[in-house]
Amino acid sequence: MKEFVSYITKFGIINFFFIVLALMNLMGLGFLFGYVAIALIFFKRGILKNNLDSFFLIIILFSISYSMFYLLNPWKGMQYVVIYAMSPPFFYLWGRQLVKSANSTKSVLVMMLFLGILYSLPSLVSVILNILEGGFAQPDRNMPMFWGGPVVNATGMASFLMFNMCIPGLLIGSYKDLPKGFAIILLIIFGLSLASVLRLGSRTQIGIMVLSIVISLIFVGPKLTFKQNVVIYSILTAIVVFIFTNISFSFDSEIFTSFAGRMEDNGVEDLAGGGGRVDLWEKSIEYMFRYPFGWNLEEFGYSHNLLFDTLRVGGILSLLLLVLMFVKFITLLNRTIRQSRINLSLKLIFLLYSISFFSVFMVEPGIDGEFSMFLFFCLFMGVIVSSYYKHNLNRSKH
Repeated sequence: MKEFVSYITKFGIINFFFIVLALMNLMGLGFLFGYVAIALIFFKRGILKNNLDSFFLIIILFSISYSMFYLLNPWKGMQYVVIYAMSPPFFYLWGRQLVKSANSTKSVLVMMLFLGILYSLPSLVSVILNILEGGFAQPDRNMPMFWGGPVVNATGMASFLMFNMCIPGLLIGSYKDLPKGFAIILLIIFGLSLASVLRLGSRTQIGIMVLSIVISLIFVGPKLTFKQNVVIYSILTAIVVFIFTNISFSFDSEIFTSFAGRMEDNGVEDLAGGGGRVDLWEKSIEYMFRYPFGWNLEEFGYSHNLLFDTLRVGGILSLLLLVLMFVKFITLLNRTIRQSRINLSLKLIFLLYSISFFSVFMVEPGIDGEFSMFLFFCLFMGVIVSSYYKHNLNRSKH
């Protein structure tokens, strides 16, 4: 605990405070906290000079391109022109600084878990309060944040919980590197998050949970001893047996009310079509050729896909820059995972968080929907870039 407090102090308590508030989008004022987080960079000596790399160049080109096209139809307000242009590249720089301020690999691991939990808190508190008030058997899956304001759709609310749904997979490979007390807190957070996901009826988050466990077993298993694998599989088997013998998976069960509602009225077809998203994606491809410089939201609403919604706002240029950013990121992620000098637990959280991001980007608007998620992704990219070069001792420049 002292080491982690020392880490945050070295990074800057005020810096950390405003970055967290921007990511949480507390009270819907995340953009204001983001302004402060950007301004604070200029008080951090050398952060700009020492971290201007090709990633930063691509991100800032993308951000400016996206914001300029958004300027043609600033439906969320003119202030977002500046927000879209400035926030992503500067949050990338803060991600790089997070690693450079760390005392150890363990500190970075705990920091990423901690940020994931903090990011989820507004949604987690909102849904748990909703459950306490009305239980699971409520017809409406959508609800506002606990501070009030507009109703948030269930998919958007659930997306805040995506990192918490990775906790089982992370504990499989990282339990040795985490303090026991913190591991217990993670399990409690996961239990509350799972209850929230069931209330929201989010198939995406259930998929992320299952995928994280499977990938963790495949990724970590070969690197563990036979005895460690036996213990892990025995615990998982006991948990599965307990769940199937004590919980009813019938859609008549109150806890599965939201899922039951989604499976009514052509539920199988709805699942195969991604809840109508496939039709939106097909229409987006059609509009890409008809309107290569983007189109208005009023045409058919969100495309519910980060790439297609970027195309809608920023046209082909923004889309190409975003694809370039993703390709570069995936390439570096692959190199990082293969880097023998990097701790196994850190590589695992990089892999699982990346899968979570792209799983949600696949079905949500991202930038034009929940901008704080894209900011988190930019910060996350910075963390991976600095982690890779910090451990790649053969390269001093990048």
